[in-house]
Amino acid sequence: MGHIYRTLNLADALCSWAKVSFLTREDVVAAAKLSEKYPTETARDDDEEYAIIRAARPDVIIVDKLNTDATYMKKLKNLSRVLVSFDDCGKGVYETDLAFNVLYHCDTPHKTSSKTRFFTEPSYAIINPRFSEAHRRKTREPLRILVTLGGADTLGLTPGVIETLDSLPEEFVITAVIGPAFKHYTELEKAVAGCTRRVDVRFNVSDMWNVMGESDLAISAGGNTLFELAATGTPAVVLCEELFEVETADRMMKSGTCENLGYSKQVDSERLRQTTQRMINDQDKRKKMGLAGKKLIDGHGPERVSEIIRNRISERNKLLPA
Repeated sequence: MGHIYRTLNLADALCSWAKVSFLTREDVVAAAKLSEKYPTETARDDDEEYAIIRAARPDVIIVDKLNTDATYMKKLKNLSRVLVSFDDCGKGVYETDLAFNVLYHCDTPHKTSSKTRFFTEPSYAIINPRFSEAHRRKTREPLRILVTLGGADTLGLTPGVIETLDSLPEEFVITAVIGPAFKHYTELEKAVAGCTRRVDVRFNVSDMWNVMGESDLAISAGGNTLFELAATGTPAVVLCEELFEVETADRMMKSGTCENLGYSKQVDSERLRQTTQRMINDQDKRKKMGLAGKKLIDGHGPERVSEIIRNRISERNKLLPA
């Protein structure tokens, strides 16, 4: 879901100067979300995808896939003036003109003959600008802890996190946000019913920046959410639900915005309990982490990326024969 929201944020920046449309595989949730704002088609496989793109004759193709094939990406490059990729750790990334690897720097062997321009700094993070504009509440009792483990929460960690938080003696309230791809409702209902403190469960939130701004601490998954939390100045304890998220969370921890507990197939209750308790009782640390986040992410990533793509098109146009 993070990738869907990211591409929508980029599309909003691109549509100030370009006509934008989407092509996705047969994912009902993705297609429904994308089509709310932009023309969206679906493809069953690479062949159908390629046929649709060739018929559309786009000036720019933007690919958001983790591991692309070099042969296929070379075919796509021949269909457009500019080929762009996001967080691609496959060999196909070296066939692109522009590669934005902000989430996953990846340990891909460097191909010296590639002319791909890479952008890896957090300033290119594609988030809604409203996150950086969100109003932060002044900390007051009780503390508010946000549980946000992605639009899908693939491993179903949210119920266990709620149960662990409820075992802490400190005073706080819990807000749990779940997305449209969440499937662990039975476990969640059981955890909330057994909780001794207030738990506010919110589904498919449209103003996540406000929810983050109202929170003093977040228990979060890795990925794009970490950039959003940083932009709102919300310190976080991170539970990575994918191995490749650990890289991102480690970098954000080094930047001072979060505490990374690593890859979590299931909730390590004691470690989460200890880390969260330390954070609750260290207001100065939470404040420093919040300031580090806002310094790192200013919310203007979509504009920067959009302008880089636009400039690349201009460069290519100058090379075309008169």
